[in-house]
Amino acid sequence: QITHLNTLSLTPAISVDGTQIAFTTYLKNNPDIMIFSLLSKTPLSFFNRKGLNTTPTWSPDGTKLAFSSSVTGAPEIYLGDVRGTNAKRLTYVRGVDIQPAWNPKTGAQIAFVSDRSGHPMIYMMDSEGANVTQLVEGGTQALDPAWSPNGRLLAFTWNQDEHYDIYLMDVATREIVQLTKDIGRNE
Repeated sequence: QITHLNTLSLTPAISVDGTQIAFTTYLKNNPDIMIFSLLSKTPLSFFNRKGLNTTPTWSPDGTKLAFSSSVTGAPEIYLGDVRGTNAKRLTYVRGVDIQPAWNPKTGAQIAFVSDRSGHPMIYMMDSEGANVTQLVEGGTQALDPAWSPNGRLLAFTWNQDEHYDIYLMDVATREIVQLTKDIGRNE
């Protein structure tokens, strides 16, 4: 066990050098991001904004975090330094933008979940917020994007026909392979 906060802790992300973990905590009865040192076993400072702050992900070089914040109303994706300061807003659409996942190989793309099309689906943008494209279409929800270490494949949860299963997409070709089936709810 790493933390002993006696509260809900979600969405962990380990830093590139393995010395810190960023995660969502409800320690102050609000979803906030906490950075925790794995060396000293203590929390480090992180600038949380008013509202929801969640789903942190580290840049491949370990100098930045992408995260979701609802400081302006609906949750949007932001990019900041490892303490949450100097934040730059990357998404600007109505609806919820959440769960950023940074391409670990190139650092050039961030996959994320957005309900801008009416249902939560997976999109990709460059690391500065431009060139947004929808990667997954159809079904009722596509969630939890996670890159392979080589930056070519993207795993995700997809709800089609009332069942959640795990899928894998080759991002270059957009070819999708279903990994789980008929084993209950897989997320």
